[in-house]
Amino acid sequence: MSETQTTLGDASTAELKQISIDELKLTELRDVREPVVEEIKERITTSGYNPARPLRVVPRGDTYAVADGNHRLKALQELGVRDTVPCVVEPNRDLLAVAVESNQDEDTYAEPDLFDELDYIAREKERGLTLKEIAAKVDGWSESYVKKRSL
Repeated sequence: MSETQTTLGDASTAELKQISIDELKLTELRDVREPVVEEIKERITTSGYNPARPLRVVPRGDTYAVADGNHRLKALQELGVRDTVPCVVEPNRDLLAVAVESNQDEDTYAEPDLFDELDYIAREKERGLTLKEIAAKVDGWSESYVKKRSL
């Protein structure tokens, strides 16, 4: 019988919380695609908000930066919702790493494409990170993977 081991790493400090929409901040890690926002708004209007899909956020002072769920947050904001939503709060995690990790999920609303990855890498290079440091931030990315996508 083979044994499977799962490690939580930094995720072991994650906490599920209800957070006011006003405390959540959209991030510019990737473009928010308006057709996706419209589809989510229609789904929320028809069926209500799905609490089984919490946003993933990283604390930033007295607000929370949204790493996963920017399309859902924008839809809620455009609908004028001023309530709380379930969020997985991930302290001491890198926003980019959480975003990329989340977008690899099979249930993602707006799958990232090559241009999203190019934007991620360019932003991190502008911050002064080396290709090796960028690769180290994202599980599954190697330095050669980042180099191939580096402008």
